[in-house]
Amino acid sequence: MNPPGISSSHSELLRPERIGTASSEVAGDPAEPLPGIVCSQFIQCGKPNCRCRKGMPHGPYFYRIWRDGRTVKKVYVRAQDVTRVRGQCDRYGVLDEELRALRARRLAYTARLWTQIRRSRRLREEPPK
Repeated sequence: MNPPGISSSHSELLRPERIGTASSEVAGDPAEPLPGIVCSQFIQCGKPNCRCRKGMPHGPYFYRIWRDGRTVKKVYVRAQDVTRVRGQCDRYGVLDEELRALRARRLAYTARLWTQIRRSRRLREEPPK
């Protein structure tokens, strides 16, 4: 039975397993590397008489920002999760650099291999002198 004023579709959304913060959903496994960086930002809320209108913005609020194809994505990170998420982003950066180095080595190796293949084909095609 649902509480008064809440339909069954709303109670579906309020189940405990469906509720979570953005940072816990994105950064579930602490060992999982995450792309992007963690930035702090100060914001203005837009209320006419708020202190942020007078030059004292709210914050800092922390966000993980990364690029997914052509889209820049931004997710709020709770203050208590900032250190962990920054570590995950740093790990991703290290792994990304290692992967780029491996790709460069593979390309160099492939280029040398194709050079040797072309050279051996030419030697087979040339008549003996």
